[in-house]
Amino acid sequence: MKKALIGRKIGMSQYIAEDGTMVPVTVCELGPCVVVQKKTPEKDGYSALKLGFKEIKERKVTRPILGDFKKKNISPRRVMGEVEVFDDSLDVGSVLTCEIFAENQVVNVTGLTKGKGFAGVIKRHGFGGGR
Repeated sequence: MKKALIGRKIGMSQYIAEDGTMVPVTVCELGPCVVVQKKTPEKDGYSALKLGFKEIKERKVTRPILGDFKKKNISPRRVMGEVEVFDDSLDVGSVLTCEIFAENQVVNVTGLTKGKGFAGVIKRHGFGGGR
């Protein structure tokens, strides 16, 4: 099974390899992610873990969602996502960190972009606009 976490991109950096080549590196903030819900084949028809990332203030969450978090004794989270179950011992409220991955393990990363639609050159490339 694939191990998965939710994170966000912080920025870019560079790494100089032993042979002198410069390698671009993406810096990401991974976790801590909290297991918000455990989906089972008996109840939901498939097995998955619902993870929450990045705490959020209670006043910024709608009351039904806040009630769902309080029922599970978890603080509200900004980003939610579902992943396949990779560890059956995880229960609701378990905290996952980047330590689930081995050192130097190759990982697949998928991301979402901020969709800005069809943009002109000023918005797209940050041109000055004749100033």
